[in-house]
Amino acid sequence: HDYELALQYQRQARRLYEEESDSAGMVKCMINEASVFYAQEQYAEALPLYRIASEIAGRIGKDHDRYIAIGDMALTYMDLAVYDSALFYLRQSLAYHLDTGNDPATAIDLSNMGMLYANMNRTDSAAAYFEQSLGLSESTGDNRLSAKNAGELAELWETRKNYQMAYNYQKLYKQYNDSVFSDSKAEAIADM
Repeated sequence: HDYELALQYQRQARRLYEEESDSAGMVKCMINEASVFYAQEQYAEALPLYRIASEIAGRIGKDHDRYIAIGDMALTYMDLAVYDSALFYLRQSLAYHLDTGNDPATAIDLSNMGMLYANMNRTDSAAAYFEQSLGLSESTGDNRLSAKNAGELAELWETRKNYQMAYNYQKLYKQYNDSVFSDSKAEAIADM
């Protein structure tokens, strides 16, 4: 990964958007810059960019971009183990996606809530969120997220020593994971 080059391109693009007074373009570039820092685990650099992007997006009525930044802040705080802040932002993102009927984004937020509660050792809440996300990811056809949710549920049930449930979710994980693998192979063959 050439993170420096990615940052250079995003900064150049942001300067062009600034010259054009295009706040929406600036917001997208800031989110992308922050994501490059996030990928490098440079959270102190990512968080201010996400925060500023969220504020600007809110001022100009770009709610979709605002909640992308808010969701990314939640994940950053989760990685920092600052769970109260992660929960604060993740709840906002989830509420927005529920209100707008964005089922794929809602499924992701629910899965992230499951991860957050699992990290907090609140396994009942984690399982409930993973279950909700699994149902939604199945209904939207997101096999990759369905596999992730089923895998997380298998681990949770194993830690709770309910081996039958763990086994059932492990089988489901394998089914979805095999489907994701098959889809990837089909795409690779089609690209030849």
